[in-house]
Amino acid sequence: MQLVFSKVVETKSIRLWSGAKGRAEYERIRRVIGKDIKTPLDDKKISEALLSNSVGSLAVQGDLILLHDPSDIRKEHSRKLESLGKVKSLKNQIINGYGSFNTVVVDVFGKNLRLLDTEIYSNRSPDYVTKDELKKQEKECPKTATDDERNRYGKVKELVVKDDYVNLSQITRKQLKEISGRLKAKKGVGKLTHVLDRGFDDESLFDFIDSELNDNLVIRLKVSRVSEETEIDNDGKERRIKLINQNFPDTDERHYQKIIIRNKVYQDVRCVLSWGNKLGKYAVVKIQLIKRDGTAIFKQPLLLLTNHEVLDKEVAFDIYRIYLKRSKIEIYQP
Repeated sequence: MQLVFSKVVETKSIRLWSGAKGRAEYERIRRVIGKDIKTPLDDKKISEALLSNSVGSLAVQGDLILLHDPSDIRKEHSRKLESLGKVKSLKNQIINGYGSFNTVVVDVFGKNLRLLDTEIYSNRSPDYVTKDELKKQEKECPKTATDDERNRYGKVKELVVKDDYVNLSQITRKQLKEISGRLKAKKGVGKLTHVLDRGFDDESLFDFIDSELNDNLVIRLKVSRVSEETEIDNDGKERRIKLINQNFPDTDERHYQKIIIRNKVYQDVRCVLSWGNKLGKYAVVKIQLIKRDGTAIFKQPLLLLTNHEVLDKEVAFDIYRIYLKRSKIEIYQP
């Protein structure tokens, strides 16, 4: 079966003749997946074959950047697929589909892009557990709960005890840990940096990558993220200042004659970077792109959290450049 998995990964097609080198190999593959097959082809085996094949054939050495991103697989008109879940359409409507979490690897120069792993899941499968359901496990099941609610509470408790439940947070940690271990076992691989978008603004994930995996991270923060600095509001109450509004002690800027964002061209752009603040033990870099008329291209600045030590403008710009490579994963989105 390994031959079949490798061919599917290599050709990105389930057509047998696409990967066969000749008639003899084509017939051999046909026999392998014939009616007497005992190990059916499924997403878990394809994922394992993909990871093994990609890591094994990876020729890049030195430091590597791992780009992670979830993506919806939209099945708007499907009705009878197994454990069909719910996702958002491009018009922000709830439709049928599945979720996926994907990882690609790229070197520090942004070249040699390779898909490493993809995990497909459904938020309607019996073993999918939401954040709210996990919170409910911290308390006893309410006496007013219905029979269905009690049954679900018991099912979730069983899944949690066995650590056998599924959600995006679990999938993320599992995939990051597996890939990190596989790459570190490969000779010549240096430091790994994980890059994620603002949907992964989660302190427990920061610590997981930094302490448990002992890897580097660059993660975009939400604009609502608050700093450790406080102020007194108009009602005389103390509140924490939004990180995006906090003063950063160090600032530098670079000028670009032309940049293209979402197929739109901007001339004479200033890229203003600020650094010197921290969120706990992690450094934060703030980026804002200014047009030649003095207005910002984006409504809110970009906030990037990292466990790199940001001591000067060169490191600050490096953090920004690392994050910009995240767009390369769009090539591999399902």
